[in-house]
Amino acid sequence: MKSSVKTLDRSTNDRLLGAFLYETMLSFLVCNNVTPIFDESGRSLQAASPDEVSLVQFAEQMGFKMEQRKLYSLRLSTPSGQVLNFQIIQNFPFSSERKVQCFPK
Repeated sequence: MKSSVKTLDRSTNDRLLGAFLYETMLSFLVCNNVTPIFDESGRSLQAASPDEVSLVQFAEQMGFKMEQRKLYSLRLSTPSGQVLNFQIIQNFPFSSERKVQCFPK
């Protein structure tokens, strides 16, 4: 019996996986209430939830970086050095009852 499942060649599979991981890291950086804080001792991340900080730190270990967060804007950089600017339309503060930070459109 012949399988109807299509197998992807390695380069296509690698591209799809790379795109998925790229979008996942962006989601970790965009869907939160983490703020980078700069002071004389350097840069730190602050948020109401330690889980949010951990996800942002993981994305940063993968080469992404949260450059700046203001009330209505967010600036990130990617591993390739590209700078991405996002407009914050609505902010949903952390709530242990809701257990979700991002409501994609």
